[in-house]
Amino acid sequence: PEVLNGEEPDLASGIWALGWICWEIATDNYPFPDISSFAQITLRVVQGQLPSVYDEGQLSQIRRHHAKLLAISTGGTTFGHASTVPTRRGFDETKIRSAALLLSLVEIQLQQSRYREAVPILEDTLALAGSMDDAKGIADALYRLGIIYQTWARYSEAQEYLNEALFIYTGIGYTLRQANSLGVLGAVSSSRSQYATAKGYFDKALALFAQLGNVMGEGNILQGLGNLYMTLAKYVEADRAFSRLLAIHT
Repeated sequence: PEVLNGEEPDLASGIWALGWICWEIATDNYPFPDISSFAQITLRVVQGQLPSVYDEGQLSQIRRHHAKLLAISTGGTTFGHASTVPTRRGFDETKIRSAALLLSLVEIQLQQSRYREAVPILEDTLALAGSMDDAKGIADALYRLGIIYQTWARYSEAQEYLNEALFIYTGIGYTLRQANSLGVLGAVSSSRSQYATAKGYFDKALALFAQLGNVMGEGNILQGLGNLYMTLAKYVEADRAFSRLLAIHT
């Protein structure tokens, strides 16, 4: 749990891992057998919603035998053992960190092109961020869903997700992600042959990246504009866009 919360692994983390290995050995089953979603398991661990030794049949028997043996070895004196769970932050803070954690898991899935696996995690993220009125978390999930649906060439759905994300990013003043959303919307619109709309998105994105001094972002948008102009046989405009792109890279 400490590692999932962004902390360095330590002795407690090692003991925690050993405990779960012992659980599997004793029960011949994984913890949380009723849950198939890795994202939901991660949330339960981070929030301290752990399975109980008292409720698991085999482990409760082992605990009773252990208590009897301990009583015999200590002359009838038993010592209470605290049921230790991870140190927990405030509930609200934990949920916000959990939403960020789920988005980190999504990034791993996207890097491996595991888009179908990423979608249910993003749906969990939307639900969690929505319950906390976490606008940035909601927008980040919507943005990534837009990217996935763009990859699947499901452009109408991609536009819906991206427009929702853009609206939120604009509202909270997150200029960089606002520019990113506009750039992707430009690419999606171009793929749908909505060239005038695409140019409008690209122009807005280019202005925002220039405002931020984000040269890499400007370059990506200029590439999109150049390709758009080539499609429209506007070769003079295409040459200008590609010349600006070349100047950035040199």
